[in-house]
Amino acid sequence: MYDLLVAVIIALGAWFGSVFGIVPVAAFGLEIFGALTAGVLLHEPVGGLLAWFLRLTLGAVWPDASFQGLGVSLSFFVIVWGTMVLLRFLYHPDDLTLSDSVQEATSLSLIERVAGGAAGGAAGYVTAGAFLVTCSMLPLPRILLPAPQSMFIDAGSVVLRAAGRFQPDTAEGQSLVALGEPLAIGAGDAAPKACEPWIDLNGDGEYSETDRWYDSDGNGAYTAAFAYVDADGDGTRRIGLVEKYATATWH
Repeated sequence: MYDLLVAVIIALGAWFGSVFGIVPVAAFGLEIFGALTAGVLLHEPVGGLLAWFLRLTLGAVWPDASFQGLGVSLSFFVIVWGTMVLLRFLYHPDDLTLSDSVQEATSLSLIERVAGGAAGGAAGYVTAGAFLVTCSMLPLPRILLPAPQSMFIDAGSVVLRAAGRFQPDTAEGQSLVALGEPLAIGAGDAAPKACEPWIDLNGDGEYSETDRWYDSDGNGAYTAAFAYVDADGDGTRRIGLVEKYATATWH
C-alpha cells in the first residue's frame, strides 16, 4: 500500500514539474528537505521541553503515559510541517492560487518540461519520505504502519539519513541522531550490548518470527544482543531516527 502511495506522490511531483517548470518544484523540494533537517536537528531539545510541559500538566491524570516519546514525536511533526507551512505562506503565497504559474506554463520549452519533471520527481521523493515518517508516528494499528524493510521505495529512511548528515553528533563516522549508536566491531565481552529494535505485533511481550524488527547490524536476522559503541556513556544504546521510523517506536 505504501509503495503505491510513494509512487503516486513521486509521479504527481514529476507531472507538476513538467507542467509548471523547474523553479516552483525545486523550491518546494529544497524547502521540505530543509524542514526535515530542522526537525532532525531540533526535535530532541524541543521534545524534551514539550515532554516536561506535558508531564507537568497531564502527569496527574495520565501517570503511565510516555511523555518523552510523545514530546519527541510531536516536536518532530510540528517542526517539520510547521516550518513547511510557514515557508509556503511567507515566501510563496501566490503559489496557493497558481495563477502566475499557469500563465508561465504555456511558454515552457521541451527541455524545461523535462528538467521540471526530473526536479518534480525528486521533490516528490522527499515529500513521500516526510509522509512515510509522519505515518509511522500515527496511532494506527501496528499492522497498518509503514514497513520500510519490505518496501521497494523506502523514501523515509533515505531522507532521514540525508538530513542526519547535518547533525554534528557522530560516532565511528555514523550520525547518532539518524542511525543511533553504531556497532562495536571486534569488541570483547565487556562491551555493552543491546537488542535490535522491534515491534510486538502479536502482543506477547517477546520477540517472535511474526514480529517486525529493524536489522541494525545488517546480518539479515534478528539479533537479541549485539555490541555497540556507548558514545554518551549512559549504558543504554541510543536509538536513531531511522530505527524509530522503521519500527514505529517513538518512545
